[in-house]
Amino acid sequence: MITKAQTIAIPRETLARARAAADAAPRHSGLRYNLGVMLHEANDAVGAAAAYAQATRLKPDFFQAWNNLGLALEDVNRTDEAVRAFRQALAVRPDYPAALKNLGRLLAVAGDVEAARVCYRRLGELEPGNWAARITAALMLPAVYDSSEALATVRERFSTELEALIAQARTPAGTAEQRLNALELHNNFFLAYQGEDDRELQAGYARLTRRLLGDACPELHGPRPLSVTGRMRVGFASCFLRDCTVGHYFRSWITDLDPGRFEVWVYLLGGPEDAVTETIRQAAFNTVRVEGSLPQAARAILDSAPDVLVYPELGMNGRTYALAAMRLAPVQCAGWGHPVTSGHRTVDYFLSCAAMEPEDGDSHYIESLVRLPGMGTRYAKADVGTTLSRTDLGLPEAAHLYLFPHAPCKIHPENDALVAGILAADPAGVLVLCDGFVPGQGRMLRQRLETALAERGVTPNRLRMLPHLPRASFLEANRLCDVMLDTTRWSGGNTTLDALAAGLPVVTRRGRFMRGRQSAGMLEFIGLPELIAQNDDDYVDIALRLGRDKHWRDEVSCRIAAGRERLFDDRAPVAALAAFFLTLRKP
Repeated sequence: MITKAQTIAIPRETLARARAAADAAPRHSGLRYNLGVMLHEANDAVGAAAAYAQATRLKPDFFQAWNNLGLALEDVNRTDEAVRAFRQALAVRPDYPAALKNLGRLLAVAGDVEAARVCYRRLGELEPGNWAARITAALMLPAVYDSSEALATVRERFSTELEALIAQARTPAGTAEQRLNALELHNNFFLAYQGEDDRELQAGYARLTRRLLGDACPELHGPRPLSVTGRMRVGFASCFLRDCTVGHYFRSWITDLDPGRFEVWVYLLGGPEDAVTETIRQAAFNTVRVEGSLPQAARAILDSAPDVLVYPELGMNGRTYALAAMRLAPVQCAGWGHPVTSGHRTVDYFLSCAAMEPEDGDSHYIESLVRLPGMGTRYAKADVGTTLSRTDLGLPEAAHLYLFPHAPCKIHPENDALVAGILAADPAGVLVLCDGFVPGQGRMLRQRLETALAERGVTPNRLRMLPHLPRASFLEANRLCDVMLDTTRWSGGNTTLDALAAGLPVVTRRGRFMRGRQSAGMLEFIGLPELIAQNDDDYVDIALRLGRDKHWRDEVSCRIAAGRERLFDDRAPVAALAAFFLTLRKP
């Protein structure tokens, strides 16, 4: 059996011999299967799929061939056929671990979380030490929910399953390697998108992490005390210091710290690198590409002896989250790249934004909350082009375009009634959506929205789904629309900044937690509080006025252009961050 990660150079002569052997014995399923393996390893998924398919025709109970056929079909984006192939492997051998894992993974990507959980649960029963399967079966969350009621049911089950896992982890089955592998593979990312108070659930997940780490990582015992003289050594550990939201938000935390007072170390924990990474690398005192096992990664950070260790987006990656459960620096901080408490007692501070936190924000975090001024970072304004037209993006020229550009996982079901009300009241209105990175999420969101629209007598042709666009084209899409509609539970961050860079008015409503108040903080900061709705009816009224009243919309766009300079390239937040770091040395 092969895995998706394997791609090796196969000599032409070897492939030719394998093909000749299979052709010489056309009824030999094993030779056809072996040819498929070679072709797959040589990155010829199309040829491999044909060979595996022939092997299954010759031997219908050849479950390994059915499994590999699924992998090959997945590689060429024939997802539905891949699912059928994995199911056929399990029809022949119901307890085949590889097929259970592959089918579960593919069903999860497609959004069929309940069916995926069944696969992982069975895999965990077959392999009790497979904590990756057990955690996934228990804690897997949908990205898109059918309704608020469905979300509440899932959340209640999550809490119950988490407590059971914590209890099981007191005397965990399996090896330390299996437990560490599970921690690296799983993260709690989608929980925060439910928009509820996650403090206790995050603390529970942190306890589970610590129990599974056990004594596998001696780094848990802690490093040296904080140095009190010389330059302060500040480390930043992340998988996302590149051209993405995290890179755009937090590179200034690295590039703008005074090298006379700070020795900045950057720990790249995985993922691709690009020009943004290189800018960060050039600014840092030292950059370490952290490879190897989790204990090796911990040791690489510990050996460099940072005084302060910052995780800019803790919670988006399992490896990073597990490292934060260890005490790798005297002071450890989480940034607001993933704006929810980490739950870790080993993380001392949560670095957030004063403009976005509610008055009771301190109670939402296990960590001590640090409110940095303004945006909490120096964010560079994006340049918005003028080359595209609405027609270029398949958008109607004469319509009032309400841009709703958020990732599907951010759009809580409570938003459906808001957008349906806007379109019902504005016959010229069109809702512009953006497809998600993950296949299937955009489709599920659209289906849910179409149901909400139908209840208000609005036809599905009033929705437009843009494909994933390069950032330059996405910025122009903002320029070409009339209004951006914000989400209520997880408001726009980078998305709202892009809208404001394009002069696009944004209507928002404050949520309960920081992650639902980002756009409101930005609008207040640039002097446009009248775009912040007080309730749902007010939200709809503001959006409709912006959409239908071009004179007011143009006036608001001019005020955005005049006020946004206070938002972009503000050096005060990083100066405040530096001052905070230096206070840590005081007795």
